[in-house]
Amino acid sequence: MGRAFESLVAETPDKIYLSVRVCIRGKTTAHGELFGLESQLREEILGQAAGQGIDRLWVEKVRIETEPITDAAHIVARSDAIADLQGFLDEAPEDAALLESLMEDLRPLVDKAPFELIQSIPELDAIRSGNLAGIVKSVTPGLLAYLAKSN
Repeated sequence: MGRAFESLVAETPDKIYLSVRVCIRGKTTAHGELFGLESQLREEILGQAAGQGIDRLWVEKVRIETEPITDAAHIVARSDAIADLQGFLDEAPEDAALLESLMEDLRPLVDKAPFELIQSIPELDAIRSGNLAGIVKSVTPGLLAYLAKSN
């Protein structure tokens, strides 16, 4: 990342300020390891940008859009607790009682969060609008990859 920033700065005239969005995407064995580390990764990338020693490079956003190399069918074939969890999580977006319970737990936290924070974190905005099914669907692959790699 540091070399990419260095190259970008070198290729851009000194009078131009740079705003970049970093998106890490694709299938990777690191998918499970990245689960829940978005904030830490953002800090590391900001450090790389700051390491350029200039104030004209600004990292606007860091997104992780990776996918696990192992597909859902492989996890189901494991016949263990992780496979059972996958079955549970596959059904979770349609489980009204579970989604209601999640909403009861999460909504008070979101209601206390500053509006700017809610706007900057899509998951908080989704909770605020009641789209917990979408959150469950989006975190399932990362959670399963993380747990599968841990075992």
